[in-house]
Amino acid sequence: MAESSIDRRTDHADRTRAAFRRFIPPATVARVTRQHQVDDSLPPLPSPDANDAERGEAIMARLVARIGAPSLEDYRRAYAGCGAPWPGDDEIRRRHPVAADPAA
Repeated sequence: MAESSIDRRTDHADRTRAAFRRFIPPATVARVTRQHQVDDSLPPLPSPDANDAERGEAIMARLVARIGAPSLEDYRRAYAGCGAPWPGDDEIRRRHPVAADPAA
């Protein structure tokens, strides 16, 4: 009897899990697992009935709280890398979270 595509996928998934168990140290797996725990010091997650804009704002607030906001220079590099015209510092501050200028 021919092997089905489901059997091949299951076999591939089993082999992949076995490879991970052989080559990834358990401490790494534990560290990655802990990253997904709830952190009460961060702003709340969006509610399930939130619209796209609310979800985006909540996720951005959590990222900024966790790693900090990008600087204006970071935004300049991103705009230049995309070939987009620079809208100006004030417009960037209006649209996006921006880190405080250390020189100010």
